[in-house]
Amino acid sequence: MGHLRETHIRVLVALAVAGVAFGIASTVQADIPDGGIVQACYGKPGTPQKGALRVRDADQGEQCRFNENPISWGVAGATGQAGPTGPTGPTGPSGSAGPTSLASGSVDFVSGSAFSIVASHTVAAGEAGLTIITAPVELTDGDGAAGGITGVGCFILLNGATVLFQQDMAVSDNGGTTLDGDTTSATLIDRHVLAAGDIVFLACLARAADDGEGDVNGQLLLERVTS
Repeated sequence: MGHLRETHIRVLVALAVAGVAFGIASTVQADIPDGGIVQACYGKPGTPQKGALRVRDADQGEQCRFNENPISWGVAGATGQAGPTGPTGPTGPSGSAGPTSLASGSVDFVSGSAFSIVASHTVAAGEAGLTIITAPVELTDGDGAAGGITGVGCFILLNGATVLFQQDMAVSDNGGTTLDGDTTSATLIDRHVLAAGDIVFLACLARAADDGEGDVNGQLLLERVTS
């Protein structure tokens, strides 16, 4: 009976020791790698353990044995070289068109003493920026039976003073008895950076001898662009 009791005690002690050893091993293993570096040992040549690899926990003070050499490696490898640049992707869709504005007007009997305003537009905040300004105009001789050549100069003006573009036109009487004589047309175009509050004008001025015979119809188109 005593012998069985002694054997039972020995088994319990052995299980307890094994549990402690397992806990220590788990704790040690949980501390590997050390700061991202795996520390290990391998058996030295000429020993029975030649080439055998054993991971150790350097943070816990574990050292290689007399018949082992130390070795270590990083958990994360070194950053590799950048690969070659990939092919250019397809062209993206075109952006939406910028804001546009259109003003139309006409002037009968263009004066030679002052600008006659055909059309104008005040730039809003949302329209400010690089803008293509287009102004198609048509000149008609108001008296086709007399007066000779009718000449008119038309301008794109900024704020009533700065000339952005100028185009001269001329028509001559056709000798008929109808009210209107010859007609001609032209398109004025300019590219300019506009600010909010700027006023763009299409204006004309008589050039030749029969002042007051030129009738002008025109439009002023502003289209904001990105480049």
